[in-house]
Amino acid sequence: MPPRRMIRPVPAIPSGTWRAAAGRFAKPVRNPRSLPVEAFTRVQRSMIGGNGIGGSVISGAGTATVAVGPQGYGTRWYPNQLAVATQSGQGDASTVTFYLDVIGPGGFLAQSYAGGGDQPGVAVPEMQAGDLVYAVWSGGHAGDWCQLTVIGPMDVLIPLWHDVHMQSATTVQIDHDAYEAVRRAAFAAREPIRRLVNNALREKYAGFLVDETLADATDQA
Repeated sequence: MPPRRMIRPVPAIPSGTWRAAAGRFAKPVRNPRSLPVEAFTRVQRSMIGGNGIGGSVISGAGTATVAVGPQGYGTRWYPNQLAVATQSGQGDASTVTFYLDVIGPGGFLAQSYAGGGDQPGVAVPEMQAGDLVYAVWSGGHAGDWCQLTVIGPMDVLIPLWHDVHMQSATTVQIDHDAYEAVRRAAFAAREPIRRLVNNALREKYAGFLVDETLADATDQA
């Protein structure tokens, strides 16, 4: 008779551990390509949205100050309305004074006598990075949260050419109008689109080149 073999159970190995990964994690990590600041030349209009929200807590003296403003190179805000709210809501009899850049008579912007919930309209020509809208509460309920929201359109700078990750290859994302212009020029010159894009970027962005993994389908478009 053949010798009887003992079958031993396989020990359980917790998932997500070094033993389960055979002592190494092989997930590739790629650093995103950074664009030069000169590449950010296109202005895009959108709403301020969540970028214009700030909050604080009303102190024991019934006061609080919230400041909100644009951030980032080339960002411009055009506020046309301010919204304030507190935890007590309409039952809050606090007042709110709004200032632009300076808390004082020189920066007075608007006044609200319904600090618990109000939306006064304002006329601010333009705000850029470094400018701030202040909301100063007085006579509020101690411990209440308070919130300031700046409403209106804003302009931000975006690059005409920027890298995006699609699946495992780094490709170049260009806006539709620019792509059509390059495609027509490539067809007229009987040259690949990649070569024309590289030449344009080399001239405009001092040597910044399109990644060589640009999809071959782009060249054949």
